[in-house]
Formats: sequence, structure tokens, C-alpha cells
Amino acid sequence: AGLFHGVVHGGDGRHARFHRAAALAAGAAVRAAMARHGVPGSAAGLLRLETARGLAEMRDLVDSQGLPAEYVEAFDAEGASRLAGVQLSSPAWLFADAGWVDPRRLAWSWLADAGASVELRLGCAAKSLHRIDAGWQLLDEAGRAIASAAVLVLCNGDGGLAGTSSWPIRRQRGQVSAIAATDLASIALPRLPVTGAGYVVPALDGTLWFGASSSWGD
Repeated sequence: AGLFHGVVHGGDGRHARFHRAAALAAGAAVRAAMARHGVPGSAAGLLRLETARGLAEMRDLVDSQGLPAEYVEAFDAEGASRLAGVQLSSPAWLFADAGWVDPRRLAWSWLADAGASVELRLGCAAKSLHRIDAGWQLLDEAGRAIASAAVLVLCNGDGGLAGTSSWPIRRQRGQVSAIAATDLASIALPRLPVTGAGYVVPALDGTLWFGASSSWGD
């Protein structure tokens, strides 16, 4: 399960506003994928814990930026606990149009929607990338062309830049853990995703997912 949610930032600068627009688009996209392709997920809300601000400051921030309740609300620890169904120790932001989704099924649903405008290539290793008159060409280990296009977007993390870029890029591994909900029979489980320094997702098919640990350079 992948989480999606908005953000509230004191300065509400360009990055924060871009993130807010992306979060609203993500909510709409997830709901559409759930309706059209049965993608597992929920856009019924998400709680993000707030440890740096008190409730009054949180609400002043919402009011000063004119953020509607349909986007975000601030709750004290007691109110957030009622929403979550578990005891929380700090106030939290409720992002009403946020939640969780199965990332793999979401990707497949987008491919299905794209139809003939997308060509999916699997089982091939890209070895090199070259400039050509028409744009870019991707070659395999034998020097054969895999694909060519006028515009190229790399979505491989640092895979194509390791050791060659002056950008401050570092590798970080994150690990998500799971435990059977039956092993937690005596513990209340959350009704909504809860995130902060870590996160936990409501039990899915009898499994509770939480994380994420991280390890630099791994």
C-alpha cells in the first residue's frame, strides 16, 4: 500500500502549492482507478501527526491560508484518536481526500487507460542512451535499439547517474514491515492511515503494514 496526502507549510511557497495541487490530482486519480478498474485503495482520509505545532497554531495556519475543510482540518490528540480508532499522543492534520492505494494495481490501471498511446517493454535491459537527430535512442547490451523518442524522462533513481553526476544524490533503502492482524487481537487497529515519522495502514486482507525503516548507502 502506498500513501498519498497533501501538505501544510507555514510559508505556503511554490513547492508547497505544487504539492497541494499534486495531492488533489492524486486523490481524483485514485478514486477513478478504484471505480474503473477495481484498484484496491481508499480515499476516505489520512491523519498526519503534528509534533512541532500546537492545535491553536495549526488552526491559525489553516485560517490564514484559507484552506478548506475538504482539503485539511486540524484536530487535537483526542479528536484525532477518535477518527483513527487508536490512541494518538499528538494533534494531527486530517487530509480528507487522501488515503492509500495498491501502487502496482494503480500503475496497471493507468496503462489500461492509456491504451495504444503507451507501449510497455518488459524483460529487456537498457545499456546505453544516445542523442540522435530525432531526440534520444535507448540501446541494449548488444547495441540494438530498444526505443527512440523525441523526449526522454528517466525514472530510475540514481541508476543512470551513479558516479557520473555532481548532484548530491545518495541511495537510501526503505523497508516496510507486516504483521498478521490476528497476532494483534488484543490491540486496537487504526481505521485510517496514520503517518508522521513513520506510518501504519489499516489492516488489508488480514495484514497490518507499517514502516518505513531506512538505511543510507544501501
